Amino acid sequence: MRTGHADRLWLAGGALAAAVLLLAGWFLLLGPRYAGTAATADRSAGVAVELAQLRHRLALLRQQSGNLAGYQQELARYSAALPGTAATADLLRELQAAGTATGTSVTSVTIGAPVQVAAGASPVYALPVSLTATGTAAQLELLLDQVQRIQPRAVLVNNTDLVPVGQNGSLAGPATLTVVMQAYLAPALAAPVPSATPAK
Repeated sequence: MRTGHADRLWLAGGALAAAVLLLAGWFLLLGPRYAGTAATADRSAGVAVELAQLRHRLALLRQQSGNLAGYQQELARYSAALPGTAATADLLRELQAAGTATGTSVTSVTIGAPVQVAAGASPVYALPVSLTATGTAAQLELLLDQVQRIQPRAVLVNNTDLVPVGQNGSLAGPATLTVVMQAYLAPALAAPVPSATPAK
């Protein structure tokens, strides 16, 4: 009868020892490996998310590189609007061409020295310009629109003065228009147009 009790104690002790060994093995051997595996899985999931974001960005860049010619044309247009030098000869030709295109006669153009109007890393300068032209009121209105909106150089009209020519004082006949404006330039922004090749 005592042997049965001792056997049971040995069995309970053996089971307890096996449980302790199993727990110790878990904490000493399997736990760190499992934690390392979980950390690797977390890093792998983070890398997968980052890879998906990079693929999306790459797809956008490929799409944008397909529009490279359009972007270069837009850059050229903006560079013409805000050149890096005074380019007074070009400005004079543009204003004369505006007069020809609208059927007016540009009688005088005066361009002053550049004056800084914005400071900072990319300073902007303004050239004071005075233009005088003759034509009908409708033609002079077209000229003013051409100067402000169509010709490539960015200008700001400060003042206009329309005076009828002749003694009747009517705008039905010829008139003289004087426009005082500023043409802008930004030397720091002048940069060559990049010739990039699209991404494959």
